[in-house]
Amino acid sequence: MAAFTFQTIHAFSQAKGDGGNPLASVVFDSSGNLYGTTSEGGTGGCGIAYELSPPATQGEKWTETILHNFGGVTGCGPSSYLIFDQAGTSTAPPSAVEAARTPRCAKTVVARSIS
Repeated sequence: MAAFTFQTIHAFSQAKGDGGNPLASVVFDSSGNLYGTTSEGGTGGCGIAYELSPPATQGEKWTETILHNFGGVTGCGPSSYLIFDQAGTSTAPPSAVEAARTPRCAKTVVARSIS
């Protein structure tokens, strides 16, 4: 069996709107993009939903895209992973992110269509 190696692909800094303190599992799409949430950071300090896209050349930097900044009506401090339907799409428009919350965002669900 091949040995696994550890590599940091993104360090959340909370600087310039970046997230911080990722708590939940991540999910990959069929193109190798990684999706997740952080419970802190973002423009409102309440966390973000993000996408990390792999580089064209192995070993180079992954690209982060912030899909949603939590706060206000979308809640604060998400602690759940992202969920996609079987087709990899949601009822939201391709560029939209929807968030549903329970008190204190104990279970936040964010969906985004994947092309």
